[in-house]
Amino acid sequence: MSDSTPTPEESARTWDTRIGAYVNSLPMELRRDEAYLPQDVAAMSASAKVKLRRIYGVMDRLSAATEGYVACQRGCADCCRMNVTISAQEARMIAEASGRIAAPLATSREHDNREFLGQPCPFLVDNACSVYDVRPLVCRSHFSFDATAHWCAPERSTTVQMQLLRFSGARRAYDGVVGDGPATIKADIRDFFPPA
Repeated sequence: MSDSTPTPEESARTWDTRIGAYVNSLPMELRRDEAYLPQDVAAMSASAKVKLRRIYGVMDRLSAATEGYVACQRGCADCCRMNVTISAQEARMIAEASGRIAAPLATSREHDNREFLGQPCPFLVDNACSVYDVRPLVCRSHFSFDATAHWCAPERSTTVQMQLLRFSGARRAYDGVVGDGPATIKADIRDFFPPA
């Protein structure tokens, strides 16, 4: 490795530091909003689509607060070239927004984490998300808390275990909306929208 290439150990220390700094920088109101999402969303008398939009709104606020703490930036689309597991409800929202027809899946599909490595998401256009406003929760909550995008490159992304922030309130609220049991259909975005 060259002197400028971070070692996994150096990056792990960077992730710890930057995640801690990010969490500490969050306004208490935003932390509270994320923590109480499961209760707030469960109390809503609304459709799954409206509930997901509420979750997405809080995640968008959390995402805006990552500036200065993550390697992620516009035009960096390495995370769009890996597995992207979404729910059937999210596939319907993407279909509605994009005009594409989502494949009807009768069961969930699980994939090895290397299966789609290097393959672009079907909605990646010129290194930008063409369905950004309805991008799924997994995309809204995936951040590299490293100083560079070195470990994000598909050829290196599975060589280290990146530390990701779980956003447990948003995740529990999401599972409450889309389901988290055997009847819930989740699959890779490419299963719902196979490349043409």
